[in-house]
Amino acid sequence: MPPRRLSPADTILCMLDDPAVPFCIGAVIRLEGAPLLDTEGRIRLGFVREMAAATLDHRPLNRCVPMDVPGGVGRPVWVEDPGFAIADH
Repeated sequence: MPPRRLSPADTILCMLDDPAVPFCIGAVIRLEGAPLLDTEGRIRLGFVREMAAATLDHRPLNRCVPMDVPGGVGRPVWVEDPGFAIADH
């Protein structure tokens, strides 16, 4: 994926994020859980990761991290994370 500038909203969110005062956004989604559980009622994490990995080609920004542009001229750009691993998510 070629580098793409962050939207103004994404840029502002990145500027607000600070290690001392992290700025996090959360979401809640309610799903039918039965297909995601094994016979003992535990989530089948490997299956969930496989399903997420299967759709990454359709959601390229999910593999990207923001990077400042040289000299700080202009908004940061999204670049592919060389260390991306679905198992970390």
